Amino acid sequence: MPPRTAARVAARATFSMSWLPDRVFLGWDRPFLEAAAGWLLERFDGDLDGVVVALPGRRAARRLQDRLALLATPGFRPPEVLTAGALSDRLLLLPARRTERLARTLAWAEALRRAPAPELAPLIPHPPDDADFEAWWALAGRLRRLHGELAAEGMSFGAVADALPPACGAAELMRWRALVPVQEGFRAVLESAGLADPHESRLEAARAGRTRPARAVVLAGIFDAPALLRRALRAAAAPTTALVFAPQAQEGWFDDLGLARREPWQEAGARLPLERCQWLAVGHPGDQADAVARAIDSWNGAYGPQAITVGLGQEELAPLLARRLDQLGVHSRPAAGTPLAATRAARLLQAAADFLDGQRFPALAALLRHPDVEDALRRRGAVDGPPDAAVLDAYAADHLPDRAARLLPGAAQRAGPAGARVRAVFDLLGPLAEAEPRPLPRWAEPVAALLEAVYDLRPLRPEHQDDRLLHGALELLGDGLRAVAALPESLCTAAPVDAATALRLLLRESAAAAVAPPADEGAVEMLGWLELALDDAPALVVAGFQDGSIPESVHGDPFLPDALRGALGPPDNALRLARDAVSLATLLHSKERLVLVSGRRSGENEPLMPSRLAFLVPEEELPARVGYAFRELEAESPRAEAAAPPPPPRPRRLPLPELESIRVTDFRAYLASPYGYYLERLLRLRPVDDRASELDPMAFGTLAHQVLEAFGRGPARDSASEDQVRGALEAELRSCAAARFGERPLAAVRLQLEQLRFRLGRFAAWQARQAGAGWRIHDVEATPKVAPLLEVDDRPLPLIGQVDRVDVHPQLGWRLLDYKTGDKVKKPELSHRRGDRWIDLQLPLYALLAPGLGVDGSLADGRLALGYLALPASAEPETLLLASWEPEQLEDAYSAARQVVRAIRAGQLFELGDDPPRDPQIAAIAGLGLLGAEADEEDEA
Repeated sequence: MPPRTAARVAARATFSMSWLPDRVFLGWDRPFLEAAAGWLLERFDGDLDGVVVALPGRRAARRLQDRLALLATPGFRPPEVLTAGALSDRLLLLPARRTERLARTLAWAEALRRAPAPELAPLIPHPPDDADFEAWWALAGRLRRLHGELAAEGMSFGAVADALPPACGAAELMRWRALVPVQEGFRAVLESAGLADPHESRLEAARAGRTRPARAVVLAGIFDAPALLRRALRAAAAPTTALVFAPQAQEGWFDDLGLARREPWQEAGARLPLERCQWLAVGHPGDQADAVARAIDSWNGAYGPQAITVGLGQEELAPLLARRLDQLGVHSRPAAGTPLAATRAARLLQAAADFLDGQRFPALAALLRHPDVEDALRRRGAVDGPPDAAVLDAYAADHLPDRAARLLPGAAQRAGPAGARVRAVFDLLGPLAEAEPRPLPRWAEPVAALLEAVYDLRPLRPEHQDDRLLHGALELLGDGLRAVAALPESLCTAAPVDAATALRLLLRESAAAAVAPPADEGAVEMLGWLELALDDAPALVVAGFQDGSIPESVHGDPFLPDALRGALGPPDNALRLARDAVSLATLLHSKERLVLVSGRRSGENEPLMPSRLAFLVPEEELPARVGYAFRELEAESPRAEAAAPPPPPRPRRLPLPELESIRVTDFRAYLASPYGYYLERLLRLRPVDDRASELDPMAFGTLAHQVLEAFGRGPARDSASEDQVRGALEAELRSCAAARFGERPLAAVRLQLEQLRFRLGRFAAWQARQAGAGWRIHDVEATPKVAPLLEVDDRPLPLIGQVDRVDVHPQLGWRLLDYKTGDKVKKPELSHRRGDRWIDLQLPLYALLAPGLGVDGSLADGRLALGYLALPASAEPETLLLASWEPEQLEDAYSAARQVVRAIRAGQLFELGDDPPRDPQIAAIAGLGLLGAEADEEDEA
């Protein structure tokens, strides 16, 4: 045996008899990783072969390896560097096959499902339905985490039940006792699959002394660790040293492994040297981002990007901080990477899961909005023409479909393009859209096929950020799919799942994964709070210095409330406070520049509490610090209001469209808002919204018009029998509804169809009486064969119009009628004039259309009437509302119409008018906020 090897064996034998860790305090004089690297090289004389070094996180581990490589001399032999979380597995001899988290969650779910309901009652009074796999999965995940946390402290559920303090009460004891057979069932499920729980395997290995040799173990800068680590270290009995990032004078803060102790921070005299100038309390998250940017800017370039770190007490601040720093020209890089859930590939699977869960049409439209789906369909030649989302939006706005199907209801010219896209999506999804529930591993191949179909032909360029993210996301999803495919079939056959559930489980199990950021030496790194103590950048700004985050606090844990944690041993809030207080003390003494930023308000304007660590100061300083922390945001000092600048010109398209004709309904639009008329009538801008779940007033009126038009062309239109008229109207309603909405309309649409049927029934009685009195429907949706001309300054303008209904009576003459379906239908005189001015000219202009419709009467000879046919929900107002205008009033209306035409020809189109556009999207173009775009409840359809 070589002498060096023999010496190591002898040292191991000696330490196995009596294992005592050592502590080395490295002080705060230089960066910890630099000091730790120097100590390691000096202590082991450059030969670190067989030495195991553990650090809190992967980033610190990589940086220590870099430091060692820079300082190393010839003959250097590197150590084994890993994270504290991986140290137990390195020291203990464990089964070769690792049972992954996914398999353990399945085993917990199966154990819960097998447990008799009476035994589960103290734990779950109302168990989920057997088919509700996701609910069982959520419960299983909670128990898996609870089991893992307790096992790390060497405890089972039964041990907790035996150790419960009497103050917890009988109900709590029953809950923990109910957990015991579930835990036993979990072990049985794993055993039947030939698997073992890694947490319990670690405990068994530590108890039995089954370890792997290590020359020495060094714990570097680790402030907290579970009890299992101490067990593993004692079982391995290797020489152990804790490198502590603090001076010897602070040894009372740490235990024998260099871990933070609770007691020093629970004493009344606990203090931190946090100066008031190092702490900023500002308003909302945006103010925090501004404060971080100002702090960096105040250093006047004294620190380069590599010398500055931005800390994150709250991870959700990262995007806001990145945008604000980018505005200053400071490029940032989140060290944690991009969460998988935020990548396009994961969003694709989430959208697919949402659609497959019921195949609802809105979810299909959302899936088609994913740019990679549309790109894939076009590459495959499945669709062409307008963007997929636009086609689906138009179809949805018209037909309000509930579910997607390969054959969509509606006329071929509308359903055809939409139907092609729906069929293309079904083909793209393949077995995911059609297969019955199956064991989870059998979904891995169809999911992989979907990703391949969408992304396989796409060339990826690693130098492009989007492509790099996509590549990383596909690798992570591939790892997840391989884990799913490798699941033992025996764990999955008892509870087959559908495609949507399989996709959601895959995404849920990958939720913690992130695509690593690219190397970027010119970027300021953003780090989470727990990584900051060992970061070697001399300048640091921390955002999100809030209580609940720094220190982290856990409240309302249903199984391990804080008091119970303190009694049993798992980390409690007091231990987290000690850990974070030590971390902050380290930062305060080791950084050249340090700024901590707290917010007073959340993004939802909820009040926030600053970190309690900000108040570990001498008592005489507390009142001022509390007053600063909790004062309300200062109002801006009054200042003279400057003259408001003129509003910017409203968007317009030049040259202006030439007026070649005008519809009779256009006049109302112009008189309400010239700019609204310009956008909606001249430019033909029309918003399309697929979010509707019921017919809006306009769509409801359009459907009524379709039914009444079909009736007006049918054989029952001249019938004086109320029953016959009602039957014909109801038949036309069924036909129109089936063509437009299919056999399964939305519930709200079905209710509206019933409402329309009721209105048509009331209308049928009036219609039958009119037919009995000699009135006949001459035409419906009538358009003049030749458009009449409106003479305006010797430049005649064609007048376009369509009359809903033309009635004729042998003795009484003619009626030109417009259907109205609103709940509030005004008389024509009131709906066309406001005070002394015209606000609508539609009915007066119908008189100019009359000759082209075959009408041989006029208002002057008393053989022409203009009015509304109302189908309101109530008996009021009357069904027939005729106007009482005299010929001279019509001439005044024609004069008003000529003035409108002159204004349009003169380009007077950019005033908002008295009634600007109401649709939010059109209103936004017009420069109006949401309050200016509220819809009027009155329906003028």
